[in-house]
Amino acid sequence: KGQFWPLVRYFISQRIDTFCSVASSVIVLNALEVPSPVSPMTYPYNKFDEQNFFTREVLEAQKVRNIAGDGIYLSEMSGMLKALGVAVSTHHADTLSLDEFRRLAVSALESENRYVVVNFDRATMGQSGGGHFSPLAAYHRKSDRFLMLDVARYKYPPVWVKADDLWRAMNTIDEDAKALRGFAIISRARQK
Repeated sequence: KGQFWPLVRYFISQRIDTFCSVASSVIVLNALEVPSPVSPMTYPYNKFDEQNFFTREVLEAQKVRNIAGDGIYLSEMSGMLKALGVAVSTHHADTLSLDEFRRLAVSALESENRYVVVNFDRATMGQSGGGHFSPLAAYHRKSDRFLMLDVARYKYPPVWVKADDLWRAMNTIDEDAKALRGFAIISRARQK
């Protein structure tokens, strides 16, 4: 159940260490079936990848050299996704409780057209590294765990993480952003 099958179909590893937000975005955009630019690697079956993701609109929202050098923070990832025409609801950990996060994330995971990308601190979860992004694929009520598809697959496999552990890892300060981490719910924009 959940978003596992649509996400795993497009599950990729980030190409460079700071591209976790880009890899997470690419997976979600493809799962949402958002029309992508032409991709020489998959033509005529065009899908987003870590190269064609950087459209003119995305580059106006965020320069690739900044991402490649330092990575980005939650609001910047949201801005890039909005530039591609999808709806993004961004939530910083200080704006809601663990129960509210769980409710919003589970509701999205139970839908067919909304996806959750979390921004968390690896060290708070006992992992090596700093800030990171990855999509959630499912929720198991009995154990109160979320299945996270870690886009640094060369480093960590997908993992079932306790909701309160994930919440604590999101409820950390991103020093570059001067804001708390959190999560984004991404969906196709409503047609006018």
